[in-house]
Amino acid sequence: MHTSKDAMTHTLETSNSHPPTPALVLDVPKLEGFVARLQDAVDTHWPNAILSYSFKTNPLPWLIGFMRDRGLWAEVVSDTEYQLAIALGYTPEHIIYNGPIKSHQQLWSALREGSIINLDAKREVSWTAEFATRMPDASLAVGLRVNWDLEAYCPGQSTSGLEHSRFGFNAENGELDAAIQELNAAGVRIAGLHMHRNSATQSVDVYRAAATVAAEIITSRGLTLDYLDIGGGFYGSMDGAPTFHDYIAAIRKGVGNTLDIRNTTLILEPGGSLVAVPVEMHASVIDVKSVC
Repeated sequence: MHTSKDAMTHTLETSNSHPPTPALVLDVPKLEGFVARLQDAVDTHWPNAILSYSFKTNPLPWLIGFMRDRGLWAEVVSDTEYQLAIALGYTPEHIIYNGPIKSHQQLWSALREGSIINLDAKREVSWTAEFATRMPDASLAVGLRVNWDLEAYCPGQSTSGLEHSRFGFNAENGELDAAIQELNAAGVRIAGLHMHRNSATQSVDVYRAAATVAAEIITSRGLTLDYLDIGGGFYGSMDGAPTFHDYIAAIRKGVGNTLDIRNTTLILEPGGSLVAVPVEMHASVIDVKSVC
């Protein structure tokens, strides 16, 4: 018996059967709830904030469109992700461009088009200084990712243990200062610090520490920032602690009086904390084998 494609589609839509697998299944009301709770937390503790969605967490186009339509910016870490954001309707000025593998061409384009850029490799610093000579009348401004010692502030919290992170410019051995000096010499302003570190637990202390270190760097280097990018890595749950309010309040406490939150934007880059609970991966068992 022949069944048309339209008839098969209608059968799937009207029956109680599961969708063909493998499939990502999204609980939209839950997803709405997580975004709303995070927005409420920043509105309460740091109203001058930008929420962005981490593409690397899950680049499903529908999911990206959902975040875009609710005002979340795109947070990308590669040329491919940057181009995906453009293809899915983001304008460059609503893209946060992170990661250590930016290409020369894409970095140049993002600088010219007004993206928020956090440099994460020495070549990116040199390229940006080079670009400044091509745009003498422009006022270039970038952020720098900071490599800081999470274990010194929160023992046992770092996913890398006693080994240092591979990302960012070390704030203790002179690399951060060298990057600042090279950029300033080329007329490039340091507009932000990117403080993200992965943590092994749900502890809000990690975020308080990140903000504290940022405050120390701002004070010791005499920086005036447009933004503080705290990254992502938050834990999200339907109930219980810590809540999004706990995290944002801890960040606010960590910076103390160093920053005027009316003039300095807080950037958040959540991924899993928004989608881990509302999104499920469904698969089918096609075979069972005995191996002993």
